[in-house]
Amino acid sequence: MTVHKILRYLIFIIVFSAPSAMLMAQPPSADHHIHIRSEDATDAMVRILSDVEGMEGVSIEASAGAGEVLARLDSSGTRHAALLSVAYFFAMPDLHFENEELRTQNENDFVATQAEKAPDRLAAFCSVNPLSDYALREVRRCGKSGRFAGLKLQFANSDVNLRNKNDVSRLREIFREASRHNLVILAHTWTRHPDFGAQDMKIFVDELIPAAAGVPIQIAHLGGPGTFSEVTAEAAGVLADEIESGNPAMKNVWLDISEVPHHPNRAETREQREQMNQANRELADLIRRLGTHRVLWGTDWVAGPVQIYMAELEPMPLPDDVWEEIRDNVAPYFE
Repeated sequence: MTVHKILRYLIFIIVFSAPSAMLMAQPPSADHHIHIRSEDATDAMVRILSDVEGMEGVSIEASAGAGEVLARLDSSGTRHAALLSVAYFFAMPDLHFENEELRTQNENDFVATQAEKAPDRLAAFCSVNPLSDYALREVRRCGKSGRFAGLKLQFANSDVNLRNKNDVSRLREIFREASRHNLVILAHTWTRHPDFGAQDMKIFVDELIPAAAGVPIQIAHLGGPGTFSEVTAEAAGVLADEIESGNPAMKNVWLDISEVPHHPNRAETREQREQMNQANRELADLIRRLGTHRVLWGTDWVAGPVQIYMAELEPMPLPDDVWEEIRDNVAPYFE
């Protein structure tokens, strides 16, 4: 995969993915996947995007702080939100940022400060590239501070390869360190590997989940890159198999569906709408296999200006019975 393709992936996830909120009588209790970023991280994003052909001179609006997050939660009737750091930006492969470790620390502390403005509603997650030479130090610093509920890891952005024994060994160290400080692990498990799928998720289950020593693990986007696809179905299918087989390692595993459902209201043709509806039916069946009690709502916001977010409000495109069972799920870090 070329660096431009990798960066286009980053654009899709962070800039152009515009999540939907709820226009329903009973809104979700919590949004378990919200990104916020400081001015420094916003500048870093601009630099990252400027390396992509056609994105030169791009302008990115500053991210929201706690005030705007709370306003959006209130507008949809949602009580809690997980605020995720994007400090892993500063250790993105193929780019070099000066004072990388210090900027990582500052970004994580920015998120903690925002969450502390409403500690009864917001939970802060620090982040780090787990392959960086300071990763263990930063996880330890965050854990000792007592300011964070968890640790966010982004395997694709960090160029983690689950088929590389050295990468897996490093990740085990990170998982163990997080567990020592009772940090929930929120992992974007999809990687840049062109054949990512069942083999990678089986490695995650067999070699990494046990290293967390019982600390809750939240798997982002049902194990895929975002939006429901064959890749997502294959990755989450492994997790469903493990759950159905009674694997005790899965006891403390949660999965969020941020940016996974398709939104048929965005379809441009009747054929595309039906394809989206069919994908959502398959997604609902998979959620039932995983167990609705362990599936968490999330938006993957913040993606862009408030106007975009508000313009895309629409009903949740999952069957009512599935939505009714997951909307009140709240991860342990809010209890």
